[in-house]
Amino acid sequence: MSKNIQTAIEIVLIFIVSAIIAWFTRKIFGNLYVALVQPESVEPILFMIGPTFIYNFLGFLMSYSLFASLLFFLFIGQKQWWGWLIVIAPLLIISWGMWEMYLWYLVLSALGFGVARVISFGIKKLKK
Repeated sequence: MSKNIQTAIEIVLIFIVSAIIAWFTRKIFGNLYVALVQPESVEPILFMIGPTFIYNFLGFLMSYSLFASLLFFLFIGQKQWWGWLIVIAPLLIISWGMWEMYLWYLVLSALGFGVARVISFGIKKLKK
């Protein structure tokens, strides 16, 4: 199997696993979003859907950005950084125009990258 196909399969698997983990942790990140941002109101159209749904949805997106970055940089590494853009692209498309969320994505992605670096550094130290 060629290296490009193997990398593409790994990217798809990271996308799926990140989405599954984000689904189970969406309420935690939704509550974190409410606690940190303390939104006073939601857009009127979105409010008709329900604020709980919106906070769970935003929690899912935030959780996905953290775990997608963590898993990507842990298993694929920095050499294939373009793959990270593919994994993060759904976030940017879904939340088009929500500029505050882009900042959260960057912060959580950087946190995921940092945790992945610490884990990979620890694994290298344990192998020696």
